[in-house]
Amino acid sequence: MSVLLFLHITALVLGFAMLIAYGTVCHVVARSNHAEFARLAFKAVGKLDLAGRLLIIAGLILGLLLARPFGYGAPWLLASYVLMALAILNGALILEPFQKRLMAAAVAGTTPLLPQRSNLALYANIAGFFFWTASIWLMIAKPGIVQ
Repeated sequence: MSVLLFLHITALVLGFAMLIAYGTVCHVVARSNHAEFARLAFKAVGKLDLAGRLLIIAGLILGLLLARPFGYGAPWLLASYVLMALAILNGALILEPFQKRLMAAAVAGTTPLLPQRSNLALYANIAGFFFWTASIWLMIAKPGIVQ
């Protein structure tokens, strides 16, 4: 069980760090409005997004295995499921389209990279950080469980 817990925590921490790093680079690139810088930045960190997603999926699967003894209906687990769903929707519906538009503009050499830059993706990144942080707190504190 302790090996699974170690793998679960490691996968989620590394996956989270990779996704945040990739998202941060995207925001820096968007603010730069320099196509060559964007191409070089995406070349340097391009695989972080996929690696982060794969690690998150592995961490979530391991988390489901580890949650079995607590019962899948425990309030802290239900709250964590909601936060994870919000994080995934946030990434899929807001962050990923922003990142794809940015990468397409960088590859095309279009300047400015995002003609109608919006802060929505930045706020979505901050919201994602909140979703992940709150979920991590729930996993550690397990409110309602006497330990």
